[in-house]
Amino acid sequence: MNETATDSKRAVIAGSSFAGLTAAFELRKRLDSKHEVVVIEPRDHFTFIPSLIWVPFGMRDPEDVTFKLEPVHSKKGIGFINEWVTGFDLDNRKVMTSGGQEVGYDSLLVAAGPKLAFDRTDGPGPENGYTQMSETMAKVAAQNMAADIQGGERREMPMSEMEAICILDAGNAGIIFKADHVLGESEHPHVMSGPQAHWAKIAFEKIYLNSRKHGHPIL
Repeated sequence: MNETATDSKRAVIAGSSFAGLTAAFELRKRLDSKHEVVVIEPRDHFTFIPSLIWVPFGMRDPEDVTFKLEPVHSKKGIGFINEWVTGFDLDNRKVMTSGGQEVGYDSLLVAAGPKLAFDRTDGPGPENGYTQMSETMAKVAAQNMAADIQGGERREMPMSEMEAICILDAGNAGIIFKADHVLGESEHPHVMSGPQAHWAKIAFEKIYLNSRKHGHPIL
């Protein structure tokens, strides 16, 4: 990968699932065009994991809940490296990949998901860190990375302020409720039982996949 001009900087995101994809879009929106956003991801496609349950029963085809990542990133002006991350050189600000690349960065976001050897690295979770990143956390991280690169307001968001809604889809017996353990007590909890949960999940799937396929993270 070519070096950038002296007045431009590069933000690298390791991972392109829910958090990584959201962070990439958010960074590209916030940064001037002279700055690079590069995503490194071993899979060539995004999978809407909540709907995988329907695939074995023939209610969804695999292509209904997946889409190719490279065209989406390319359309948004985001670099995409379809390789594994094999290491980080923090002193020299480089990410090593399975293809032998050494990708330099000015700002780095690791959104690789929870399948990590937590005991090998100081800082990640799940108990004393924030490796399992939500999309809300990704947007906050992206805003702060953009502020570090080209200036602007940084944002602090305690985990207790993050919204977390869980949809348990069980047909007519489903329920929608506020579920995350980091949320404090609420005078008006969001709880709704009945078939609404099923329709809410279907609506979320359609809106989410359609918006991400076209590079418009409206949620």
